[in-house]
Amino acid sequence: MGNVFIGGSGASSWPGLVFSDQNLKENIVNITSSIDILSKLKVVSYNLKADMLPQLNVDVTKTYGLLAQNVEAVIPELVKDVVVPASYDSSGTITNPSITVKSLNYTGLIPFAIGGIQELNGKQKEMQATLSRDGLSDAQVKTNVITFNALAKIKTLQPVQYNFTNTNVPQLTFKSNTDYGFIAQQLGTVYPELVDTLRIEATYDSLGAVVNPSKLLKTVNYKAMSGLLVRSIQEQQSTIDSLKTVVSKQDSINNAVQQQLANLAALIDGCCHSNNRVNNDATQTTLNQMDIELSDKDAIVLDQNVPNPFAEQTTITYNVPASVGKAQIIFFNTNGQVIQTVDIKTRGKGKVNVFASDLSSGLYNYSLIADGKIIDSKKMVRE
Repeated sequence: MGNVFIGGSGASSWPGLVFSDQNLKENIVNITSSIDILSKLKVVSYNLKADMLPQLNVDVTKTYGLLAQNVEAVIPELVKDVVVPASYDSSGTITNPSITVKSLNYTGLIPFAIGGIQELNGKQKEMQATLSRDGLSDAQVKTNVITFNALAKIKTLQPVQYNFTNTNVPQLTFKSNTDYGFIAQQLGTVYPELVDTLRIEATYDSLGAVVNPSKLLKTVNYKAMSGLLVRSIQEQQSTIDSLKTVVSKQDSINNAVQQQLANLAALIDGCCHSNNRVNNDATQTTLNQMDIELSDKDAIVLDQNVPNPFAEQTTITYNVPASVGKAQIIFFNTNGQVIQTVDIKTRGKGKVNVFASDLSSGLYNYSLIADGKIIDSKKMVRE
């Protein structure tokens, strides 16, 4: 309705500008957590009440903005109480009394808006980097690449069936259908590198009061688990192939033993028939007889480990006579590398208890060496 004069906050010597020179400022502190602050503000549409401020002839059309009381609870420095002066008639009589109302420094909200955009931009870049890294598998961007064994650890995991609940984190919305997966806390005890922590931000009401507090929730990198599962399947297949080899060799041994037994039975049968013919011969030819006693106390024996295949422990029995000077049992992997050597100090029958909790699944060999000569070799399978 006339000239406007501005003093104090927002005043400047240049129309449309606000003093912002660094040399004019002190106690400069960076604003952090702008998103948290802005999330507590309630954006509304409204109409001003004309009868509350008749002396200002306010515009009563619908507009948009904030409520000073709401902003004051979050950023009190932007809200001030101002007095709208009374209005008088020509005789000096008060027609509209003065009234104290709350005013809002909308210009002061701009730094929070800029800070919020910057924070969101940073989070977007972080999320983009994470998404890109999860799907990126080129050898050029990887280092410390090594093969690994996974089956032993995978067997300790506990897949579960579950339903998500909104009870503890109401600000999240979950489907109520049944799902399948892992509990991050349990998975973290086996593969901590597959578990991360996600912060769920708090929610607020129109006055800035916390409705649902922030929560720290654990997440699982299910995509990385695909490599573990593939490796476990490969290890299981390797064990199956090793077992097939052992079974095939055992079948060959069994067939050979059966053939030897059949040959022995034929010889015994032929011998018996021959003796019957001799006994029935009228000439009664005199037969020379020999008595022998068999003993294996002087035989060098290496038995097959029992059980075979085995999980954590197996036992090997042997016999080393007193005539042997130095005896050893040597264990090899499939590449022929020595993984353990056991010196046999005592003579006679004995056994070796083999514990293999830290041994990878697969096929292994062991040999009995007596005075520098390989007496016998066996195969054993670690599940």
